[in-house]
Amino acid sequence: MARTRAQTAEQLAPLCSAELYPTLSSDDLLRIVDGAVRGSTHAVSTAYAVGDRVVPATPNGRLYRAVRAGTSAATAPDWATEPGLQYTGQRYSDGDDLLWEDDGPAPIEMYDLKLAAQRAWLEKAGRAAADMAVSDQNKSVQLQQVHQHCLEMATRYRPMGIW
Repeated sequence: MARTRAQTAEQLAPLCSAELYPTLSSDDLLRIVDGAVRGSTHAVSTAYAVGDRVVPATPNGRLYRAVRAGTSAATAPDWATEPGLQYTGQRYSDGDDLLWEDDGPAPIEMYDLKLAAQRAWLEKAGRAAADMAVSDQNKSVQLQQVHQHCLEMATRYRPMGIW
């Protein structure tokens, strides 16, 4: 069963050491998870931008990407449900302007946990960027090391590109 938004945020917290300085709140984690969504469920009478990805309300195992922006019709497109009729690149009109293109098999997980972890570490790095070395008579702390550590952790979760 696929992870929910809240479950994904819970799994993200230890991956990015959310409780350690600079901390990330549960609201921060949910916002980051929202930015790592692979697609949403298609909705009728809804505006979509080029690049938006959806799965049909009645799942058929496929993911669709908007190739022309517009507002969806009052009823969903007649998405192909037979495996022999489904293929990457097939297009579906939806409303007056909106055009969907089959983008391949739908992901099992709608939230990309690895991408969310990378973005969480980058956010922590951003928060730590202004830190500098501080010291008093007994202690010296190199806070810029926190920034560097966060950047190094973000590279561990960098998406792998295949060209």
